[in-house]
Amino acid sequence: MKNLLTLAFISIISISTASAHLCAVVYQGINQTGARMYVPSFTKIRDLSDYSMNGYYGQTWNNKISSVTVKDGCKLVLFQYENWGRHYDTGERIGTKRVYKANRYYRSSLNIDAIDWAMNNKASSLKCVCAK
Repeated sequence: MKNLLTLAFISIISISTASAHLCAVVYQGINQTGARMYVPSFTKIRDLSDYSMNGYYGQTWNNKISSVTVKDGCKLVLFQYENWGRHYDTGERIGTKRVYKANRYYRSSLNIDAIDWAMNNKASSLKCVCAK
């Protein structure tokens, strides 16, 4: 329930009021379309299936991210499996891990399917961090 309340709070914050603390926005569709979730800086989500998609009854964010917008100076890390791509018992790295950030080579808005088909609709956990 706590995670659902947190998501509801995150989802209703406007980008303009949260821009100082915003790290990234993840989208269900390509080209920054469909459901969206605002991700504040220093967010760690162990299991995206704990977070409901606003406006999509019964849908969670698990395996649904297709595009992202990352704020300059921030880094969004998507993991293929929950627990940040670590086996619960052994701590061993499992699955794919990808880092997305705005830099001189990429715009801040990225379609995951276009640059990294291995992660399109496959993220189950994430971390997002911004420089001071």
